[in-house]
Amino acid sequence: MQILNNWHKISDIASECEMQEQIDTFLREQSFKKMDQITGRFFEVPKITIREFRVPEVGRISDHVLLIDGKRAVNIECKLDDVEKVIQQAEDHLLWCDYSIICMPPDGKYIPTKYIAEIIQKGIGLWYWFRDIGVHEFINPRFNRKKDKDLRLKIITRIKVDEIL
Repeated sequence: MQILNNWHKISDIASECEMQEQIDTFLREQSFKKMDQITGRFFEVPKITIREFRVPEVGRISDHVLLIDGKRAVNIECKLDDVEKVIQQAEDHLLWCDYSIICMPPDGKYIPTKYIAEIIQKGIGLWYWFRDIGVHEFINPRFNRKKDKDLRLKIITRIKVDEIL
């Protein structure tokens, strides 16, 4: 199997909606575990996943928000080919989230080294999306220590309320 087939690029035959649907499935299948300090056993922690979550405080809609154990907020931005725009979107969400991740097909547009360096410098993660085999992490996101904690709490509260509704 040739993953990066230049004659049939993923971005030429796929849609952002299809990518988001696969990410929905990927996030639902993920389990996050925590160790009980008393028993030493691991147990699964709850998670909330929301697609197309409005964040008017930063003037953006997050493609996906993942809230792990009610404490860790992860923003995921999807794009087929506009590297500059998706970096800006992911960076805007760093105002409130703990982790921000970009997801795009590796063949959508060549990602110049300067953009890879910018992603790393800003602490943004990068997932590559392969239409036939799914999502693979390429760059780990860094924990965001510069976020607005009051804004983060406000948004996390809204995420929990949206999940109930």
